[in-house]
Amino acid sequence: MKSRIKQKGQLRVLHFDRHDRLKSDEVVPNEAKDEGLNFLLDVVFGTQSVFTWFMGIIDNAGFVSVATDDTYLQLQADALNWDELDPDNYNFVGNTNRQAISFDAAVAGRIANDLSPLTFVMTVSAAGKEAKGIFITDTQGVADNSGFLWATALFGVAKQLEDGDRLVLTYETTQARV
Repeated sequence: MKSRIKQKGQLRVLHFDRHDRLKSDEVVPNEAKDEGLNFLLDVVFGTQSVFTWFMGIIDNAGFVSVATDDTYLQLQADALNWDELDPDNYNFVGNTNRQAISFDAAVAGRIANDLSPLTFVMTVSAAGKEAKGIFITDTQGVADNSGFLWATALFGVAKQLEDGDRLVLTYETTQARV
């Protein structure tokens, strides 16, 4: 009997206002990128390795679409139909690096950051901006010119951001036989 492997990912997004009131709670699927899937094979069967993954926020301003052939180098060259929300709009690691995802141990073909969700706290610079989704990369530095783009996940509705808003994000990916 033959079996195939299916990769699937999703993101849970909790959006709170500055007074800790829940504005929205949604779960959205991710779209693995060709670059990310090729990198996955290189890690498992080749010579590549990654010990930490990082998350950035997709800006809704000028957003057109994401594509399976999007790459990290295209993101850095502003050559995609989307861009990263300027990190000055949220607080973490001095506003110059993306947040590291601390994954729990893999269990039953699933890995996630359930025990350590990422929290992006919006600054006054974020007021009036909108977040369209997230992306996951192996590259921490916003200005770094090399890296791999694992996946993107788009929110059902763009998140209207205000000073003090928090996005609390839990990402999971699964591998299953089908």
